[in-house]
Amino acid sequence: MNIPESWLERVRGHDASGWLGAFCRDRKAAVSELLWNRFYHGPLNVLGRGHVLAGWLEAVGDEHGFAGMLDEACSEWVRLNWGRFDEDGVRQGSAWMCAASLVEFSARLGPGSRLGRTAGELRARFAGRETFLGSFSTSPTADPLGVYLAAVAEFQGADRSMAAMWHRMCDLPDGVPPYHARYAMLGLRRLPAADPVEAGTLRAEVVRGPVRLAMGFDRLVRERGMPEALAQATFGPVISQVGALQGSAACRGVDATWHGPWVGWAIGWRQRGRGGGTVGAVATLMRRGGLTVVEHPLLGRSLTCLRDRGTPVPEFRRNLLQCGRLLAFEATRGLGTRRRTVETPMARAAGVELARRVILVAVLRAGWSLLDPFLELVPDALVGFVGQRRDETTLRPETYLFKVPRDATAEVFVLDPMLATGGSAVSTVTLLRSHGLRRVRFCCLLAAPEGVEALQGAHPGVPIIAGALDARLNAQGFIVPGLGDAGDRCFGT
Repeated sequence: MNIPESWLERVRGHDASGWLGAFCRDRKAAVSELLWNRFYHGPLNVLGRGHVLAGWLEAVGDEHGFAGMLDEACSEWVRLNWGRFDEDGVRQGSAWMCAASLVEFSARLGPGSRLGRTAGELRARFAGRETFLGSFSTSPTADPLGVYLAAVAEFQGADRSMAAMWHRMCDLPDGVPPYHARYAMLGLRRLPAADPVEAGTLRAEVVRGPVRLAMGFDRLVRERGMPEALAQATFGPVISQVGALQGSAACRGVDATWHGPWVGWAIGWRQRGRGGGTVGAVATLMRRGGLTVVEHPLLGRSLTCLRDRGTPVPEFRRNLLQCGRLLAFEATRGLGTRRRTVETPMARAAGVELARRVILVAVLRAGWSLLDPFLELVPDALVGFVGQRRDETTLRPETYLFKVPRDATAEVFVLDPMLATGGSAVSTVTLLRSHGLRRVRFCCLLAAPEGVEALQGAHPGVPIIAGALDARLNAQGFIVPGLGDAGDRCFGT
């Protein structure tokens, strides 16, 4: 076929007639020659070739079927060349970077110009990415594996099957280069929302991503000798990306002044001109606050039932008990023990018992619902009550009851299903500490970033154990997406 006049008109200013002519004669050969850098179009490096192809795709789109034909040729190239090691390594890496970057770029174009078939071919070979592309990735600028990850991240669609991998990458485990941090965050940002309520908002998992990265970089600096300046230079752009999201349409419903406990704080730190301390400071705040988000499939299933507005009261109570048991198991993991020897029917055996007394403090009234599951695990625990009600105008707590056992050496667990504004939590912990109780943990099913930040700011040594970290608070001070008023739904009021 001859070059359509409309193609030449659209690429005016881009000297493409030579390659477009070759493309019209044999599109698969033309694509292959350009990717392998065998079609001379000036002294172009891998980025230059990728930019040229991307520019033609953006200019021409699907005019006379150009995008579709390019997609078909590129997908065929992937099928024929994946797993080949018979070319020079530099040439191989360059070709795959060019192909993957073109696919990634196409995701930003209109539906008719996206290289979906090629993306599908890349995704179908996901299991072999490390073995094949990893062998050609040598640095941030020669990284076909990284560009490949960016391409598949952009084409996740409604599929969340890669979520676990993106989360794992955020921890920067062995085998994940630090410069892949941005691809981990891109993957998280492009994931579809697990809960439709979070669609179009700055999701909690996106907020947690940089927190995990900060901890990962901090570990590399402290334990692996990574230069602090390199960690800052790599981590800084990730924080900036989340900061850009914070002010964008993607944050619909999120207050523009919102600063989450770690990421928002780090963004503010950078905006105040203290970017040099971002990685260490975020990681320090994470360690100091000791937030633990319990990850367990049974907890996730029960929390989903609690969130469902259609769950009846009996079913709500049953799932609340199940969540409480799993939360109690995790919260008591760090209790100290001392040795105890017992006589079995067969012989003497060494065992343990708790080293300190346990006090469970329920914040009324919703905290009452978590007492039974904790008492199932620690039946000899003492029980206290703190009565807190929230002024719905000021959103500040008012204390009307304080009845708690006194034992300065005891391990104290504050039980409240929701950590929202943090007002009740701060007030309760302050009261406990004023009465000599120092070993305090706060246990909740759902936490909002604002509440975590408030409690960590007032009592930085208090560990927080939560079933989930949700996205934000609304104007009324309720957690979003949350589950509504836990007390009302549990007690049917």
